[in-house]
Amino acid sequence: MKLLVLLLLAFIVLVNGHAVLVKPTPFSKNPSTAQPCGAGTPQTTNTLGKICRGKTNTFVWDVVVGDGTGKVTFKLSTKNDKNNFDVTLGTSVENPDKVGTFSLHVDIPKDAPEGNFLIQASSSTKWNSCSFVQVTDDCTEDENPTTEVLAFGTGDAKFCQMKLGKSVVVPVGTVLTEADDDTKAVFSRNMNNINVIGTNTSECGSLYKPILCDTTFPLAPGSDGKPVYQVSYDDCTSFIKTCDVSSHIDLYPCGIYKAGLENSSSKLTISAFFAILIFSIVLLL
Repeated sequence: MKLLVLLLLAFIVLVNGHAVLVKPTPFSKNPSTAQPCGAGTPQTTNTLGKICRGKTNTFVWDVVVGDGTGKVTFKLSTKNDKNNFDVTLGTSVENPDKVGTFSLHVDIPKDAPEGNFLIQASSSTKWNSCSFVQVTDDCTEDENPTTEVLAFGTGDAKFCQMKLGKSVVVPVGTVLTEADDDTKAVFSRNMNNINVIGTNTSECGSLYKPILCDTTFPLAPGSDGKPVYQVSYDDCTSFIKTCDVSSHIDLYPCGIYKAGLENSSSKLTISAFFAILIFSIVLLL
């Protein structure tokens, strides 16, 4: 019996701990504790992120669930050897302590080596990601944004069709067709995982899909600078109840939605229409 309890606890830890680098673009978008780089295939040099020497740089880190929290340390391999990260750039000022996407600020030393290098991001809870970056003096603050606004065009969304014709806020470097495919894969995987979706009925699926698409692709901000959504607080709580979401409830924070009719589609369409006009003002981070 004691062994069974220990195995169950170990399983809970495995399913509840996830965190991954978002910007710069990692080798893999899937969270992993595999040393030293998580998983995935190194990208080509034309996808290099940029790090500015002697400045505060912004990285984007996603805590998916559970024990993927903790500060993140960034290291370079000047020999581009994933088994030898010989230069520590610094540790994030912020301490991601809950589920969510975090902008992490790191002061990069003025004497950091200049060139194209392999970079490792590793959390205090041992979640690892790697990417290739260019460390340089030739950059400005505007070259280091964390998010961008993209418009879903025809063919960009086969799964999240509710986003067609909408402008959405996504991490820099996002390819909408790939992100839409990834969202579909997450939906299928979670619907078949009783530890995430307790009751995977068709009614549950019809409630879950818009929630997942809406949190993945929030509409471009209105004048208050906050993302807007196409579903309501009531939609979210109905999903939680119908789908019997319990162990991974932090994945779906219903509090981000305003209750009532404030999130009606007519008002959101107006917000999305004007989003491009105010894009340069509200998204310069």
